[in-house]
Amino acid sequence: MTHFNKFTDTILKEKSKAGRKAIRFTEIKGDYKFKLDNTLKSKLDTLISDLKQNDDALIVIVAPEGAGKTVFETQIAYYCSQQLKVSWGVPNVHFDGQTYMNFSLENARYNIVALDESRRALNKMRASSSSNVDFMNFLSECRSQNQIHIIVLPAFTDLEQYVAIHRVKLLLSVEKRRDPKTNLLIRGNFNIWSTKKKWLLKKAWDGKYKEFPNSMRIHSGKFEDMLCLDEKEYNKKKEDAKKERYMEKDTTKKKDTDDSIDKLILKHNEKELSLRQIGSMVGKGKITLVR
Repeated sequence: MTHFNKFTDTILKEKSKAGRKAIRFTEIKGDYKFKLDNTLKSKLDTLISDLKQNDDALIVIVAPEGAGKTVFETQIAYYCSQQLKVSWGVPNVHFDGQTYMNFSLENARYNIVALDESRRALNKMRASSSSNVDFMNFLSECRSQNQIHIIVLPAFTDLEQYVAIHRVKLLLSVEKRRDPKTNLLIRGNFNIWSTKKKWLLKKAWDGKYKEFPNSMRIHSGKFEDMLCLDEKEYNKKKEDAKKERYMEKDTTKKKDTDDSIDKLILKHNEKELSLRQIGSMVGKGKITLVR
């Protein structure tokens, strides 16, 4: 796994400069063992309680590439699954908006569904305006599913405005920075941002890739390097999704290229172009163009 800041007794006992109480954590046990920040745990407990009162929860995690967002996402989902007594694993994680919606609609209340690599999924759907509208409408209307939805994005503005401002129940960000002394990347830090003041959410959404307004920050905490998933199975699913996404484009491109060459060869048969001219135009040798 990638290098993360490790929890130590010193960190657990560390007090802030303002003299506030030490940061505290809860030991999470089961198939995966890690320390969960108590402030984050309290927020998740509230969402779980609301879920049982005919509500749902949309959790948005904003993080740059390589910040440890998947580790953080899986810890949140695993804790919620323990409290709700539902399964959590690779089948709950999706890299495509349509499979995400299908999974949600086909599964019972209190399930947890996550959209990883969300920008790629949303960009793919934006290529089809109807598909994008369907997904955003789903996020707006899925309350009756009584599920926990986790969306991981590089930027808050990647969400549609209504969803970003009115549907997000818990807004988190993951930090990635470089240690000036060791030059190593530092991961394992997160922030909780307020979602109560809609005008501040609007300001954050309008800010594009800027940081959230500091007045929105509720809490800063740490998380451990513990992926709460079968890593091998997760990586395979992620790789398969990547192949499907990009190999489709390659196939289309190859077909377009072959069609263009066929048209050029037709011109050769009509005595308008020589094979040498065609080879020069498409970057192929004369022999390879003979069919």
